[in-house]
Amino acid sequence: MKNTIFFDEAGNTGPNLLDQNSSVFTMASVDMEENEASAILDDFKQLYPFQGAELKGKNYVGRTIKNREINFLLDKLENKYALTLCYKHYFLCIYMFEYLLEPIVSGFNSILYATEFNKFFVNQLYVDVVADKEAREFSEIFFKMMKSNSPTQFLDAVIDKGLSIQTVDSPCHQLAELANSDRAALIAELNSIEQNSNILRWAMDPTITSFFGHISYWGQKKSEINIVYDQSKQVSDFKESYNSMVNGQPTLIDLGLKQIPIGAKLGSEICEKDSKDSCGIQLADFVASITRWAFESFSHPDSINIRSKLAKHFIDNVIVPKAETYNPELPENKPLFAMLVHMVECVRSGQQVTNDVGQIYYLAKMAVENGEI
Repeated sequence: MKNTIFFDEAGNTGPNLLDQNSSVFTMASVDMEENEASAILDDFKQLYPFQGAELKGKNYVGRTIKNREINFLLDKLENKYALTLCYKHYFLCIYMFEYLLEPIVSGFNSILYATEFNKFFVNQLYVDVVADKEAREFSEIFFKMMKSNSPTQFLDAVIDKGLSIQTVDSPCHQLAELANSDRAALIAELNSIEQNSNILRWAMDPTITSFFGHISYWGQKKSEINIVYDQSKQVSDFKESYNSMVNGQPTLIDLGLKQIPIGAKLGSEICEKDSKDSCGIQLADFVASITRWAFESFSHPDSINIRSKLAKHFIDNVIVPKAETYNPELPENKPLFAMLVHMVECVRSGQQVTNDVGQIYYLAKMAVENGEI
């Protein structure tokens, strides 16, 4: 089977996204054939024998960091793997934006993505959730809503909790105000996911988002791919959807002012294997585990070198907070901050949330360019 891509993940805590012992989720995909992966592992075993029949990445980080072994395999795999990374609390904030704001601006959301307002506001929410107890409680109630069998029944409690936050200009309070302006639109969106048991079951799980990102990444690089994945309940539940891409083509979707391809042409149906039976999956596990450790142990001196080796292998949908996107005083962020303030003021005065929001953005942008603000 040619054009094989092996997948595995680290930091998967199933339905408990906010597990205190696992703040980062990573997925790795490795581009090689099984015989090549086997040869790499044979060379590795010659130099660095390990117990058991299976390579486990978690055994090379922790109390003792085995830098020689890590460097050997990362060098062998150079330019042959891709990574996604997800800070779970930040991922939660993306869902808060998606389900508490997007439905009420559905006819006008192209400008929010074209201007990257979505990234700006999600970063605002993330800093609020990390720093403020009330905001964190708001996010946790939202999480419980999304994990329930009937999210619509909990929507009022979520919004009311957000509105009770004492700092009225905090991002989470602002989000609750925006959400409160059209509860019917939010209920309609939540009703749509209640009708799909798989979506409801795996809501707030980064596995599917990451997996599809990897498929799309390799689909842009290769005319056809074949996927081998470590056994996964999430992937199994959506397997029929993925297998529909066999002999298909990537689809172009509009995102703001640009089009991006999603999906890939699969040469065969997704193959799920036990990692002990696949050297390729073991290498994917190794890379995913090392990546997770390096980004959960940011202050560890050995993690700096490892992160530098990993850096160029991340694909676009890395789900991490960015400090520069948060700061409202940066010139590029001032028009976005003006949009947010305007939207909240519209709601407070009983106007449509999207009223003149595009005009506000471009006026603020011109003011920044002219040095007026």
